[in-house]
Amino acid sequence: MRTPLALLAAAALFATASFAAPRPTPRERAPLTPLAPTDATRAAASTTGSACATHIDELPALLDDAVARATLEPLAVTFSRDAGEIAVLEDDGTFFYTNSGGQPLLDIAAVTRAFYRTHGDDYDQIAIYLSSGQSQWLGSPGALAAAWPLRNDTQGIGLNLYDAGAVFGSAARLQQVLTMNGLHRYPADVDASLGGGGDTFTTMDVLAHEFAHRWLAYTFVDSAGEESDALLGRDWQHWSFFADVDGSFMEGCGWAQVGPDTFVTDDASSRFGRLDQYLMGLRTHAEMDSVFVVNDPTDFDPPGTYIPISIPAVGIGCDGRATFWKVDDIERWNGPRVPDGAVAQRHWRVGFVLVTPRGVDATSADLAELENIRQRFPLTIAQGTEGRGSVDCSLDSRPGTLVIAPLPVPDREDAQPVAFRAAVGVKHGGLSLAADAGAVMLHWRAGESGPWNDVPLANASAPDSFALTLPSPGPGLVQWWLSATAGGGQLAAQWPAGGATAPARLRIGPDVTPPALRHTPVRAWSRERMPLPLLARVTDNLGLDSVWCELSVDGGAIARVNATAIGADSFTVNVGSNGWSALSRVAYRFVARDRAAARNLAFSNAAFDTARVVHDWVEDFENTSAWFHQNVSWAWRESWALDTTRSNPPGGTAWHSGRRDGSAYDPRTDGALYLPWIYAPGPGVTLSFDEWHDLEQANFMFAWDAARLEAFDGSAWIPVEPTPGYTHFMYGGGMPFALWSACWSGTSTDWTTRTLDLSPFAPGPAKLRLRMVTDDFIGGGGWWVDRVRVHWPDESIVGTPPVPVTRATCGAPWPSPTRGELRLPLTLPRAAHVRWTLHDVQGRTIATLHDGAAESGRLELVSRAPAAASPGLYFSRVSVDGHMLGTSRVVLIR
Repeated sequence: MRTPLALLAAAALFATASFAAPRPTPRERAPLTPLAPTDATRAAASTTGSACATHIDELPALLDDAVARATLEPLAVTFSRDAGEIAVLEDDGTFFYTNSGGQPLLDIAAVTRAFYRTHGDDYDQIAIYLSSGQSQWLGSPGALAAAWPLRNDTQGIGLNLYDAGAVFGSAARLQQVLTMNGLHRYPADVDASLGGGGDTFTTMDVLAHEFAHRWLAYTFVDSAGEESDALLGRDWQHWSFFADVDGSFMEGCGWAQVGPDTFVTDDASSRFGRLDQYLMGLRTHAEMDSVFVVNDPTDFDPPGTYIPISIPAVGIGCDGRATFWKVDDIERWNGPRVPDGAVAQRHWRVGFVLVTPRGVDATSADLAELENIRQRFPLTIAQGTEGRGSVDCSLDSRPGTLVIAPLPVPDREDAQPVAFRAAVGVKHGGLSLAADAGAVMLHWRAGESGPWNDVPLANASAPDSFALTLPSPGPGLVQWWLSATAGGGQLAAQWPAGGATAPARLRIGPDVTPPALRHTPVRAWSRERMPLPLLARVTDNLGLDSVWCELSVDGGAIARVNATAIGADSFTVNVGSNGWSALSRVAYRFVARDRAAARNLAFSNAAFDTARVVHDWVEDFENTSAWFHQNVSWAWRESWALDTTRSNPPGGTAWHSGRRDGSAYDPRTDGALYLPWIYAPGPGVTLSFDEWHDLEQANFMFAWDAARLEAFDGSAWIPVEPTPGYTHFMYGGGMPFALWSACWSGTSTDWTTRTLDLSPFAPGPAKLRLRMVTDDFIGGGGWWVDRVRVHWPDESIVGTPPVPVTRATCGAPWPSPTRGELRLPLTLPRAAHVRWTLHDVQGRTIATLHDGAAESGRLELVSRAPAAASPGLYFSRVSVDGHMLGTSRVVLIR
C-alpha cells in the first residue's frame, strides 16, 4: 500500500518549509518583468552591451556543467608552465566541449582546477584568456567576456551569501573567475576602442568591467516600500543608461544638469563612480551623497532612441526630470554593506591565465600581448578607484613535487645483471623543471650494513625515464634505494620514502620462499548458481609459475582446474555443475607454484576447505561476482563495482556504488546492479541482503540522493519495499525517482539486513535490481551491498556465521503503512535503557512505545500506535541510554 496523496501533499508542504535546495543561488529570482525592447529600441543597445556576457543567474547552470564533467580525467600535457607572471595552461583534453549548436564552450572549472594543481589558493580572481585563434561562445557572436562570481560573503550588494568555490578547485579564497576569450579579438593597442556602434570600451575597460561584477551592479532600491529597478539596466546587473553614476565602467553615464529640466551626458566608461566605490567597499556610507536618474526623457539631441540598456556615450542631451536616490534607499532594500568601507578588503590579487590548444605552446606574441594587459591592470584599478583600491597581478610560481616511480625488481636465483628502471619527473608544478643531469642515483649495498654504493641512472627512452643495468652483486641480500634532484637542487626525492633507513630488498640466490596465497573460503555452494567462481590472490618474490584449484566431491578423486589470471595478483576458476546433488560436500584448495628451482608451493589450506552444495543462493562476493550493472537513465553515470573498503563482516568484499578512492560519489548517477534471475519464487521464498548507505539527505525525512530495490513486473521496473522498509521520501524535481517516492537516504550507523517476500513473484522467474540515484551537488560515500541470500523453505539458512554485535543499531519500524502494530528491529552490544517514541510532523510526541530496559543482542520490540492517532505520516525516534540512535518514518492507516 502506498502513502495517500493528501499525506504526500502535506509532506511536500513540510519539506518546503523545512529546508532549501543545496544549489548555490546568487539571487532568489529574476525580479520584476524583463525588459523587452522593440526592434526599434534594440538598435539603441550597441555592441558594448552584448560584449559583456555576464549573467549571474546562470551560475547554477555553470555548476551543473562543472559537476557533470568533473570526473573527466585530464591527459598529460607538455606546454603548461608559468611564463613569467602568466600561467600557461595547455588544454589537457577537458577544457573545451560544444553545445547543441556546435559552438565551443570553455569548461571553466576544468581550467581553474588545472590552475590550482600547480598554484596555491592565493588569488581573489582569475582572468582566463585564450590564445589567438581560440574562442569561447558566450551566447551571441558579439559577446566577448563574462564574469562568474563564485563566492559572496558581502551583504548589502543585492546578492545572497553563497559559496561555490570548491567546485572550481579553490578551498577558500577565489571569489570570481573572468573568461576573457581569445586574444585575437582585442586591438593591439590596449587603450584603443573595441569599435562598433560608437563603442567607447577599451581592452582595459572590459577587464575592469568584468572584475567589478564581483560587486556590481545588482542593487534594487526601496521606493515607498516597493522594490524598484530605477538604477539598473541590462539584466539588472549593469547601471541604467539614465543613471548618473559618474561615467562608470559598469555602464550608465555621467549626467550633468544644465537647466531646470535639461540634462547632458559628460562622461562614459571611464572610472568606478562613487556608488561603485561604496558597493566595492571603498567608500563608507558617510562618504556618500545621492545619485540621480533622468526620468521621462524626451527631445534627445542628437535624435535617437535611448533606453535603460543603451550604450553609454558622451554628449547626449535630453529633457526630463531628476529623481534622486540615496544609499539609505539601497540599504532599506538590501541591508547595509557588511563589511563596510571602513574595514572592507581594498587590495585584491588576480592571477592571469593563457589557455593554449592541446599540443600547442604559447606564442611569444600572445605572451607579450597578455603581459601588456597584466602590467597595465594595476594602473587601471588605481586610477579607476581614485587610489582607493589596488590589485596585485603577480603569480606565485611553485616548483611542484619530484616523484620517483620505479618498476618492481624481483628476486633472482642466477648471476645475471640486475636491471633497475624508474620514471622520474616533476608533478603539479608551475615551473618547467626536470630531473637534474646525473642526479638520479641508485644506492645499493650487499647485506644490511656497510657503506652504500652510489651509481647514476642514465636517460632511457623518454626524458623522464631512467635505467641502469647493475652487474650481479653476488649471492645474498641486497638493499637498495633511489634518489633524485630537480631544478638545480630545488627539489629532492627518494624512494622508498625512508631511503637509507628503510630500503628496498633484493635477494640473489636459491629461493626457498613459497608464494603468498590468500583465499576466502566459501562454505556453501548454491546449486542454482553453478558454476561457481572462486578467487585467489597470489604474489611471489621471484615470479609465479602456475596457480590451480584442486577439489574432491563427496570423497571422490581429486580433480585439478587451472586458474586464469585476471589481474596483477588475482586468479580465478569456475567450478561445479548444477548436476551435483544437494547436500554434496566439496573439499577444495588453491595451490600456487613459483618459478624457483625448488618449485616452492603454497596452499590456501593444505588440509582442504569444505563446502556444502545447497539450494539457497549464498552470495558474499569474496570470490568475484559477474553481476551485471549499467546506467538506467541515458547520459547519467553508474559506478557499481566490487569494493574492499567496507563489507559485512569487515575485511571482505561488497558491491559498492560510489568512488573507490574514498571521495564523494559522482554527480548525476543513476546506476543499477542487477540480481540474476531467481527461479521458482513462491510461498516462503525470501530475498535478503545487507546494506549500508551514505547518501545526501535534505533532512531526516526527505532525500536529495537515494537508493531503493526494484522489480520487473513484465513491462516496467517498479519499486518494491523490503523489511525493514524505506526511511525517506524523494525530494526535488528532475530526478529519476519520482517526487515523494519512498527510498533510503542519509547515513547508516551499521549494516542493516533487509528481507523481501518473493511469493508475489510466483511462478517466476523474478528479476530484481538495486538502484542508486544522485543529483548534481553534494555527495557522500555511496551504497554498499553484501551477503545476498535467496532462501527456499526446504532448507535451513546457511552461509557465513552471524556477524558479532559491536554497537547499538536500529532498523526502521515495520510494517509501514500499518494499522497500529509496530515492530522495531534493535541490536544492542549490552543491556541498556531504550526509549522509543512516536511523533507527528510538527515534532510533537503522540506516544511512548517503549521506555525501559532491553537485553543485549539482536531483538525486536513490539508495540502499537495510539488508536486515536489519525491516519497520516509520523516519525519514530529511538534513543539508547539517553543518546539518539535513529529516526524513521511511519505511515498509519485505518
